Formats: sequence, C-alpha cells, structure tokens
Amino acid sequence: MHPRPRSHPALALLLPLTLIVGAAAYTPTSRLAPVAGTMSLVGTPNNSPEKGPGGALVFIGVSKGTNVSTGTPAFMDGADVVSADTTSLVNGNGTHHGVLTMTKGADKVSFKWSGEVTSTMSQDQKPAISYHGSWTAVAGATGGGTYEGHFTSPVASVTNWKGELGK
Repeated sequence: MHPRPRSHPALALLLPLTLIVGAAAYTPTSRLAPVAGTMSLVGTPNNSPEKGPGGALVFIGVSKGTNVSTGTPAFMDGADVVSADTTSLVNGNGTHHGVLTMTKGADKVSFKWSGEVTSTMSQDQKPAISYHGSWTAVAGATGGGTYEGHFTSPVASVTNWKGELGK
C-alpha cells in the first residue's frame, strides 16, 4: 500500500477561497424580454417656440399620460408616464429627443429617446405630424427599442413602442 499524500494546510484553504472569489466575480447576464406598449400623452401647451439656429423653431415641453402594455409579458400596464423633450423643426420637419419615465407603484423605469419628426398637410389642409425613433433604458432596466407615433391634436399624441428589456 502506498502512503496517502498529505495536503498542505494552505491548499485546504485555497479551494474554498477560489470558490468564493469565483462566485463573487460571476455576474449573470441579463436576459432581455420582448416588451411593447401604447402611450397616450398630453403636453403642456407651448405657445411661444424659440427661434433656433438656421431659423429652426425650438420647442421644449413636458407631456404626461398613461402606458398600456400591448406585449406578452405585460410591462408597466397602466403606468404613469412623464416625458420631457426638445424638438427642433424647420418647415415642420426635424429632430426631437428627451427623457421619459414610467412609474407604477414602487416600480420606475427611465429611458432616453431620439428621433425624427415629419409634418405633412392632410386633405383638409391641417398639419399631420408623425414621428419615429429609438429609445434606450437608462435607469431601472437595460435594453432598448423603437417607437412611432402621431399627434391627435396640437397637444396630444399617441406613441406605439416596442423593444427588449431586462433587469
């Protein structure tokens, strides 16, 4: 029979220490899940846009409303929505960007967004304003997606959005 090798006392500590350090360094990757919704927002009327560079009209506003989840699983269904934005338009077309926060109970998620605004004249000679762009989660979640929408009045809009989010 061969004598059993004896381990050094420091080696007996090394394996548990290695497991602890390895577990602390492990961060599970966040799984992104599909999400989608429709937001109905009403903005604070801004009767005096400022003239920006190149003759652009610059609007700074705040809109409030509600999100309705249209995806599975439901995400922030019935959440309160607040969006702060800046829009710069020349002849009704241009860019917009801002920050949006959804709050439902103790849950809160914030996003930054940016996109393009397009204005056309309808058959009854009223402006039809639509927009589209992309969004990215900045607090309370990770992920991003796209949005598109239109104004239903000078201060009200409907936005459909979709993407993927994780924690």
